[in-house]
Amino acid sequence: MEATEKITRLLVNLVKARSYPGIPRQEETTVRELGAFLEAHGIRSIISEVREGRPNLLASVDSGRSGRHLLFCGHTDTVPPNAGSSVDLFAAVEKEGKLYGRGTADMKGALAAMAGALGDLAERKSLAAGKATLAAVIDEEMESLGAEALIRAGFRADAAIVGEPTSNRIAIGHKGLEWLSIEFTGRAAHGSTPEAGINAISAAAYFVRLVEE
Repeated sequence: MEATEKITRLLVNLVKARSYPGIPRQEETTVRELGAFLEAHGIRSIISEVREGRPNLLASVDSGRSGRHLLFCGHTDTVPPNAGSSVDLFAAVEKEGKLYGRGTADMKGALAAMAGALGDLAERKSLAAGKATLAAVIDEEMESLGAEALIRAGFRADAAIVGEPTSNRIAIGHKGLEWLSIEFTGRAAHGSTPEAGINAISAAAYFVRLVEE
């Protein structure tokens, strides 16, 4: 079987492995499929649970020679299927040279391609220096728990390729996010003397207006 066929078969298996929010052990089956593909190419995977049944996967090809470290990064979760859809979004149907199914673009297609690239590097032993790593992380669609766990574990690389869809164009940046928790402190006062108190709700509303501006 040609490399392209193997990668397409992996993608079909990844699409069939449902990994959207609300199902038990959400990303586990997807990670098992990736791990089996990599193992078939002689690549060992390190699988670590971020939450129960929700593991990150790390797999590397190391040249054995000093050099830079390239990261391939992708998320294993998807958004839920469309409510009331008359189409089986997990059938992974191929039509006119295209594969249709939940996650084919965002972003199991990229995961399959990156796993295929790692497999090719391992089989051809074509990495001249340094190493390449695939990080398949959980929970991008919600709170980015997988990426956060990766950073907290001390993972570092010199450069990264993120497989998010960008209309088939190469982009040199990727949006991030930050969760902020802000507390506003007030002071209670009698309703007849509001000037003696501090209204925390008014302060919060003023802050929101400043952010919007």
